[in-house]
Amino acid sequence: MQPERILNVTTNPAWRPLTNADLPGYVVLAACAAVLVGLTLWTYLGSAQTTPRRLFTLIFLRLLALFVTLLTALRPAISVTEQPRLKSSLIVMLDASESMTVTDEYDKLSRYEVLRRVMEKSEPLLKRLEAEQDVALQLYFFSTDFNPRTDQYQPQNEEKKSVSIGDWIKARKPDGKRTDFGQMLAELMKVNSGKMDPIRGMIIISDGGNNVTSPDAFKQASRWQGIGCPIYPFIVGRTDTK
Repeated sequence: MQPERILNVTTNPAWRPLTNADLPGYVVLAACAAVLVGLTLWTYLGSAQTTPRRLFTLIFLRLLALFVTLLTALRPAISVTEQPRLKSSLIVMLDASESMTVTDEYDKLSRYEVLRRVMEKSEPLLKRLEAEQDVALQLYFFSTDFNPRTDQYQPQNEEKKSVSIGDWIKARKPDGKRTDFGQMLAELMKVNSGKMDPIRGMIIISDGGNNVTSPDAFKQASRWQGIGCPIYPFIVGRTDTK
């Protein structure tokens, strides 16, 4: 895998950091450049051998010399940073419980519809992560009896036709009777245990807290923390809905 090369241009000026007090100095510097041009014009305009082309060349060379002097004082440097593209995974979990059908979001949309729109809008970004950073997306539904094999997003169906994330979400009916975070985290750990590729993080979009006592959701979450995978939960729906 070819590393990503980033070109950096830095400067280390031979003077202290610029402040508002330096403005008069820069005014004087600009005045010197103007005087330099004026002296050139005054010296050569009266000469019979001076042509517009020769006069322009002289002015250009003198201003170039001034520019090179300033550039030297800036002490520029060019560096190339190589960032290795390490293959990794990003897990995104979508709540498909029945409460996601509640219409308490903006414009009287259901929580599930808001989730669908967010994921549909995010799909180009997720594809960019895969193409540019070699990040493999693991996208699942979860509710009751989470099964990674049947609840995972597949970019192609059985007929080898492309399936967008938005269409995949639209085809699923949120009808789960429970929001089981503990079981979901435990099953995902089984799927990912032993894999060499690091997991950048887990994003969970849901409308509520865990309502199943076993397995313990906090204990399962700590296992993910143990392998260096942060969990980022995002909520849909209003918190004051009865």
